[in-house]
Amino acid sequence: MTLKEEILLFMTPDNSLVAVERYTSERKAEFLLSNAVKDLDYREARNTVLAIGLDPDFIAHRRPGMNSIHAGDARRLTHQA
Repeated sequence: MTLKEEILLFMTPDNSLVAVERYTSERKAEFLLSNAVKDLDYREARNTVLAIGLDPDFIAHRRPGMNSIHAGDARRLTHQA
């Protein structure tokens, strides 16, 4: 867990604690980009990430049909589409 991630604890009516992870904008962007199945999905995910206010070229993610990549490689690879 990075310093930006948060774990929230909630007490249920039966007095047990439930941990809930709160995702950062960067983590949400990674999910959107990495879960795209087709090129159209990927382009839509990139637009959504841009709307969030992040640059998808600097989010570590995996493009459809490619192995895992790092954010530094993402900038080079995304411009080939």
